[in-house]
Amino acid sequence: MPVVAICAASHLPGQDLAPTLASQLGYAQVGAEMLPQIASRLQVEESKLQAALGAPKAWQRINPKLRARMLAHIKAVLLERLESDRVVSSGLAAHLFVQGVSHLCKVRLIADAADRAAVLAQEQGLKQEQALARLEALDADRRQWSLAAFGEDESAAALYDLVINLSRVEPGQAVKIIAGTVGSRKFQPMTFSLDRLRDQALASRVRAELVALDPEVRVNAGQGRVWVQTIAVKRQQEKRVQALKVLAQGVAGVADLEVQVLPDLIGQAADTMR
Repeated sequence: MPVVAICAASHLPGQDLAPTLASQLGYAQVGAEMLPQIASRLQVEESKLQAALGAPKAWQRINPKLRARMLAHIKAVLLERLESDRVVSSGLAAHLFVQGVSHLCKVRLIADAADRAAVLAQEQGLKQEQALARLEALDADRRQWSLAAFGEDESAAALYDLVINLSRVEPGQAVKIIAGTVGSRKFQPMTFSLDRLRDQALASRVRAELVALDPEVRVNAGQGRVWVQTIAVKRQQEKRVQALKVLAQGVAGVADLEVQVLPDLIGQAADTMR
């Protein structure tokens, strides 16, 4: 069955649509309830995970290596959950984590700036003009975060299969539109799409195990084969390969493993200057 990823702009009018949509489709809902489990695994505060998922100013204050670990683990847990099918995901950046999976329907929920500002003004006791200015800053921060973390502007309509303006469409009708879209032939799982999600899920699990050793490590997977690419200075290459292999081979689903080491030219130059 298809899976759904919802990305909602902040301070939308009306209720959260994800629970209603999940109920109507007979799907499970996946969201922030996953974060305590991941926080416990990484031994970090849940607030840091939330910052890694899009609170830009707080995100910038987190150590880059820890940011990489947190995002890697969130992705691994999320993709494993999406693999199980019949899921509505919201608030976990699935629209940015998952690429090229045709049975994942990506939905963007927006509203007119004036309506969103009215919600923000009521929540924080602001005047409408103040709320509009703050909303503009929040949106700019969010775009900055998605570009920095994923190289994508998540406000771009081209990222999504469906964009719904809740200033124009009632919540109940929006749920019907999404459900109808998900039920169309275009989003029915095909072998290639299922395999692609399975491969991405395996690669993400492997990367989550390796990222503490190398925050920039790259991992790809296909039918149980896993390719790892890392960068290391010459004197550390053999040690790096062995350490990565030990970690990666312990991940369920890895049938074959190849590790490629690229020379760390900057590190080697620094060694030469010592």
